[in-house]
Amino acid sequence: MRHEVDIHQVGAVLFTVRLSHLAHFYEQVAGLHVVKTAPDHVVLEIGTFRLTVHQIPEQYSKNIVIASPPVVRESDATKLSFRVDSISRSR
Repeated sequence: MRHEVDIHQVGAVLFTVRLSHLAHFYEQVAGLHVVKTAPDHVVLEIGTFRLTVHQIPEQYSKNIVIASPPVVRESDATKLSFRVDSISRSR
């Protein structure tokens, strides 16, 4: 039996209505690498950090509306912060 060493010290799970879009965002902007994809989630990693982006099931997400451009939400409980080369290019 093969045992894999889990080097991840920190992780987060984000729930979304746009799974591939959000996973691609973190891959392109924050430099995370996709290590697993499934129909309902994507796992990305960088260093000792693991981010799981999880699709919100349709019965819960059908009434969620994403504005374009997205509305800034300053009162949410979770904020992830990643170092990027250029904030203006990342937007």
